[in-house]
Amino acid sequence: MANLVKKEEFLPAQKQILLADELAFTLGAIIKNTGVEANAQGKKIVKAGTPVTGNILKRQAGFEKGTAENATAVLLHDVDVTAGNENGTIVIFGFIDLDKLDADVQEMYDATMVSKLNKITVVRGNDQINE
Repeated sequence: MANLVKKEEFLPAQKQILLADELAFTLGAIIKNTGVEANAQGKKIVKAGTPVTGNILKRQAGFEKGTAENATAVLLHDVDVTAGNENGTIVIFGFIDLDKLDADVQEMYDATMVSKLNKITVVRGNDQINE
């Protein structure tokens, strides 16, 4: 009897942006696709670490991609919003490792945004960014 080879495809591992999982508080939320540009493959991806804005008490109403001025939380994992609004996880308290973010997301982390995220400590390796 011949051996059969079965090919399976798995989803890629989710990016880990937290310094310590056990020291974070996260919530499920709807992530809106407004203001998200499509990439070269035509996908609208909101990347892990992206600042988001919305009402934490009404998170099912949706969070949008935020800016330094209006950030209220940080997206924990990449969310594909190509087909419309999707479920995601937001970090409202914890320690984000800047070195684990994609370069284009790292650029969003200026002094204004870091100060807006008053319950999130941003670190680079072993160096604390918040002051």
